[in-house]
Amino acid sequence: MKSIQSRLLMTLLVSFVLVWSFMSVWLLLDLQNQLKQTLDQRLAASARMVAGLVVQLPAQQLSEGPQPDAAGSTPQFQAAMLDGVACQVRRSDGELLLQTNSDMALVFENPTPGFSEREVDGINWRLFTYMQDDIMITTADRIQERQALNRGVLTAVAGPVLIALIAMLYATWWGIRVGLRPLHRLRHTLAQRDARDLTPIELPMPHELAPLQHSLNQLLQRINELLAREKRFTSDAAHELRTPLTAIKTNVQLAQRLDPEDAKKVLREAEASISRMQRILEQLMLLARLDVDAELEIATPVQAGVVIAEALADISDLERVQVEGDTQVKLAVDGSLLAMALRNLIDNALAYSSQEVMVCVTQRDQLVEMSVRDFGPGLNHDDKRQALDRFWRGGNGQGSGLGLSIVQQICHRLDADLKLSDAHPGLRVALTCSSSPSKPFTCSKDRI
Repeated sequence: MKSIQSRLLMTLLVSFVLVWSFMSVWLLLDLQNQLKQTLDQRLAASARMVAGLVVQLPAQQLSEGPQPDAAGSTPQFQAAMLDGVACQVRRSDGELLLQTNSDMALVFENPTPGFSEREVDGINWRLFTYMQDDIMITTADRIQERQALNRGVLTAVAGPVLIALIAMLYATWWGIRVGLRPLHRLRHTLAQRDARDLTPIELPMPHELAPLQHSLNQLLQRINELLAREKRFTSDAAHELRTPLTAIKTNVQLAQRLDPEDAKKVLREAEASISRMQRILEQLMLLARLDVDAELEIATPVQAGVVIAEALADISDLERVQVEGDTQVKLAVDGSLLAMALRNLIDNALAYSSQEVMVCVTQRDQLVEMSVRDFGPGLNHDDKRQALDRFWRGGNGQGSGLGLSIVQQICHRLDADLKLSDAHPGLRVALTCSSSPSKPFTCSKDRI
């Protein structure tokens, strides 16, 4: 693909050549027409001027006509203002009265009134015949001289036009190079950058290129944030998986030294560590998917009861879960993601409380609130803030510490509101989202 500079230069070159050629041809044709009219007017003016001179001559001299000189030739009529124009004066009956050139009898033979053209001995003539009473005045000039004059005018006009066109093309080329310098500076800056340098680009840019630089800086910022999330995810995963892997390794090595009965107990502990590591991996994979996925498909309305049923599908301690409220209300969110968030809340409530857990659905106007309440020790103000951090665990140290972090990420994706509040006793966690696709709900990220 050609460069922008080449395409611009070629486009302007073709445009200038076509436009200037059209204008030059138009002006030249118009100039030739004006020149022809001017020369014709000169012929007509010369004929009328001779007519005025003839009127001033004595009638006797006109009746005598031109007298032969001593050599026997007819004298020529001299008039300085007729330079370049041949002239002949006759009577209407054909009698020759005056003429400028005696060798042009064929040129002036049988002229017709007005303008006409004829060829004599390979020479083309332009004639004008003027009638005054019984006097016929005919003037003529060579068409070749007119053509030579046209060529001179063409040379005089085409030269400056061609020079101006070349100068315009050079100025356009120079202007394009100057105008594209910011792009060249941007390309050079990017080429000189280290692959790990994702800092914003700060270059002086014209108004037309400033949005490009802004969009590029936004892209660099998003890449930087993505790399930071991946680095944090890798670090957190390595940190959290180290403990269960160490426990599994220790239990397996210990089981090899014990008798079968004691080894079974140690292997059960190893199996519990494996289950914990599996849950951690599942939570980490879910967090990675939520971090990477940029957009959600348009959600179809789903009933709250369907979401709750999907959330309770993998809960083993179902007898401790109580569901209240209007489960028929429809939600305008992705049901699968909302079920994941609700399942994490129920898992946390069951883990931190030995009593029952309440799941309640409440509709207010176009908003639907789904809350999970436990009757455990609850969280103080500082713990509520930290509870949303990845791998934070409460006082008993249970779980992977990813549940509420995943819920917060899902709420951000669903444009839902997450709120933690005291239930006296216990903790109440509420998810609020829209029940109507036509009235989206704006998330309040600071409501905790």
